[in-house]
Amino acid sequence: MASSDLSALSARARAGDPRAQYELAAMLARAGRPADADGWLRRAAEGGEPDALFTVATRALSHSSTIADAAKQMRLAAKAGSTAAQRLSASLVVQGFDTNTDWNAAIKQLLAAAKSGDIVAQRETALLLFESDADDPTGVALLANSARGDAPAAAVEVARAASGQAVAESSGIGDALKNLQAASYPRAEILDGQLKKLGADVNSIGYAAVSWEDIRERCQDVVNWSAPQTERISSSPKVGLFRQIFPPWICEYVVAVGARQLRPSFTIDPKTGVSRRDAFRTSMTATVGPADCDVMLALLNFRLAILAGVPPNHGEFLSILRYKPLEEYKPHFDWLPENEDRSRSGQRVATALLYLNNDYDGGETQFTSAGISVQGDRGDVLVFRNVTDNGEPDLASKHAGLPVTRGEKWLASKWLRARQYHF
Repeated sequence: MASSDLSALSARARAGDPRAQYELAAMLARAGRPADADGWLRRAAEGGEPDALFTVATRALSHSSTIADAAKQMRLAAKAGSTAAQRLSASLVVQGFDTNTDWNAAIKQLLAAAKSGDIVAQRETALLLFESDADDPTGVALLANSARGDAPAAAVEVARAASGQAVAESSGIGDALKNLQAASYPRAEILDGQLKKLGADVNSIGYAAVSWEDIRERCQDVVNWSAPQTERISSSPKVGLFRQIFPPWICEYVVAVGARQLRPSFTIDPKTGVSRRDAFRTSMTATVGPADCDVMLALLNFRLAILAGVPPNHGEFLSILRYKPLEEYKPHFDWLPENEDRSRSGQRVATALLYLNNDYDGGETQFTSAGISVQGDRGDVLVFRNVTDNGEPDLASKHAGLPVTRGEKWLASKWLRARQYHF
């Protein structure tokens, strides 16, 4: 920015223009002046600037003690016109962090953002519609629109086409695939291969007109979900497998969200309780906290907790894992030693694993003491208990993620506590 422009912006900010205050805060942050930036950001938020309100609220989502106030602040940002805040407000309701609103209010917020043209909100709305009708015409149209500029939506669009589900137009699938390749999406070539096997048999249904009132009606029953029957794998440790819980496009969606945030995986030091890098665990992990969790992922978290038989607010944040060839998680326990973290939220009583793909070899989940190995299919959820019936750590629950021998293994993992999870 030229010095004359900077002077004009500073003058507007000092004169009380909230938007100028927000833009000045962003500029100061980029210039490495965080204290000055925070001061102008607070002033912009106090002036009701939507993006400033959203930024302040998002920062407060990082700790349990401030998240309730953050939810209130997020509602203010949504009311002020921030579409990002409208989306995140809806997610906070589903995650259970905003107790002053309900599911109907959450849907209203999400649809307001989608109706205004927010492509991420349109992607989330489409996924909700597919919950009740996998080929919902409105969902198909909204997804196609969002896939033009949103990589996770493009991944879902291509995955749906490859699995025979309805898409708006076949030409759009090629464009979505090109977008994924340009974004270096790690599974772009896999999806391309699946499409080539399908040939010309793409289920194209054209674009449907969007009726926002009808959408709201069709989204009402999404939260009414109960666990199906489990297939018992082992009684010691207690291990069960739920087959085909999530469809292929939801699995691809989870991969697409995680692919943007991957970091080296950590383990917890048994003596200090501090997370650290360890040769025992060589995968990459994306952790989806409250600020990154959308409505669909919040529902997925909710359902994983139901499958594990644990209240949803006992769940830790969802982890999305990628294992390349030879990467593994050596034999370990998921239960926690005595430390501050366990005292705060209780023991890790259960683990739920969602298998996100099946185009790899190796990588079985092996329970070492029981001599059992599980190779879940895409969409399957493996649930096991980490403690005995009396709540003590179960020594039979030691398990490993065996080395992958071909391809990449993608997995979503959720640990669940004995009490409400505090972070």
